[in-house]
Amino acid sequence: VTGIHIYQWNAWWKDQRTSFHIINDPDYALNVDKAGHVYGGALGSFIGQKSLEWAGASKTTAVWGGFAIGALFELYVEFEDGFARDWGFSPGDAYADVIGAAWPVMQHYVPFTQHFQPKFSYVPSRAMLDGSHKGNAIDDYEGQTYWMGVHVHGLLPDSWKRYWPDWLGIAIGVSVRNMPRHPGDDESLMQRNIILALDYDMTKILPGDSWFMRALKEGLNFVHFPSPAIRISPNYVAYGLYF
Repeated sequence: VTGIHIYQWNAWWKDQRTSFHIINDPDYALNVDKAGHVYGGALGSFIGQKSLEWAGASKTTAVWGGFAIGALFELYVEFEDGFARDWGFSPGDAYADVIGAAWPVMQHYVPFTQHFQPKFSYVPSRAMLDGSHKGNAIDDYEGQTYWMGVHVHGLLPDSWKRYWPDWLGIAIGVSVRNMPRHPGDDESLMQRNIILALDYDMTKILPGDSWFMRALKEGLNFVHFPSPAIRISPNYVAYGLYF
């Protein structure tokens, strides 16, 4: 947490301190940033849960403690944004943070939701590589894709399961392109991409049944690894491997 704070302070908040203020940003990055906040809340909640399990907490305590850790960390970032001149506390981001942090809780109490997994993939954008993006990788939205992975095998009728590998799933992703970089840039050029891709369930691929290996495999399921994909919106594009 300290390391992330230092990283974000230097990228976002340094020399930005002002009075607390609220900014509603429902259209920022075509809402791809909201998907990022859901993902961040879910990942933080998962890490908190596994940390508490490792420390000896019961499963139920770890699930709810992880929710508190994930939500509070994400909300701390929102409140820091609220004191930044060029940012501001975003209620929409805060709602997304809490929804994401609640995802592992829902997976614990509603087994059906275990078939659905938030995921993330990233390749630095052109703006990030040429230095025109002034933030960091966390807000380099043009390089990010946020996914909802579906573990297809678990959703199939028993008579169909032998036809579908248990490690192979599908994922639907969202990304944004052509974000404005300077005041006056045409925001209408922004483009939201919807991607459909094959996906992998790492809990079915990697061996090992120790607590550490189970936690590792579940953690790796938060990453969408390169796979064949198609863009289904705004137009069709096929990818041999989508990163």
